[in-house]
Amino acid sequence: MTFLENFARNVTNRSLLKIISSDVRSSWGELPDFVVCDELCHWKSPDLWYSLLSSAAKRPESVLIVLSNAGIGRGWQWDAREAARTSPAWYFKSLDGPQAPWITAESLDEQKRLLPPAVFARLWLNQWQHSDGEFVSLAEAEACRDESLVCREYGEPGREYVATIDYAEKRDLTVGCVCHREGSTVIVDRMDVVRPGLDTPTPVRLVTSWMHSIASRFPSVQFVVDAHQLASVIQELQDQLPIERYEFLGGQANYDMALTLRQLILERTLHWYPGCGIIPGE
Repeated sequence: MTFLENFARNVTNRSLLKIISSDVRSSWGELPDFVVCDELCHWKSPDLWYSLLSSAAKRPESVLIVLSNAGIGRGWQWDAREAARTSPAWYFKSLDGPQAPWITAESLDEQKRLLPPAVFARLWLNQWQHSDGEFVSLAEAEACRDESLVCREYGEPGREYVATIDYAEKRDLTVGCVCHREGSTVIVDRMDVVRPGLDTPTPVRLVTSWMHSIASRFPSVQFVVDAHQLASVIQELQDQLPIERYEFLGGQANYDMALTLRQLILERTLHWYPGCGIIPGE
């Protein structure tokens, strides 16, 4: 077997395994014998699915397999699922409930307590959800809005603050947040949001500028920064500002962080001011 970056070739029979990215342009024109589409319910666009489905159809002996957990909504993934389920030309199999023998009843009970019902049903019971499987409801989030709070321009002497920023260059929002604790309650002091323009990406220097500004206005602030996303910023500022690296890309870290955030919201121990997160001018 010969291995390359995105290929593996059997040197005996010359068969080729190709691992393709989500780049649709590179998928057209393929004539595959065997196609595996993994986690179709998480694909953002149907274009790659259309390309692979049509490519497999060009070879009568081609086999196409879709492996996926249950999804959300009645979009194109649901249409593909139902077309396969009701067609005699497809083999359809769905597993109900947890199948792995190493998952204990205690673990499932904990998941059921901590996750929203729709999310638990989709991830653990493999039940397709026709709502959005919301992380928290709008009412639960609105209950955390504290009318007595305001966006803080400056911090208070003697209070410890934590600041972090999630940077996105082109498509997503860049969000900077400053907060502090009062007993068991987390208070959001300010949240600054920037949306990139169609032809004007958000510059990285905005992150550096925001961090310097926050450090000058909030004494005793500790920055928590994505070790991978903002590596260049960390290298530039680590001798000037107190910066803690955090592995946001780690699956377990994201999981723990999400559960903590949900628990804070449900217990109403996270408070933010009216208008928190609104983009100026919108």
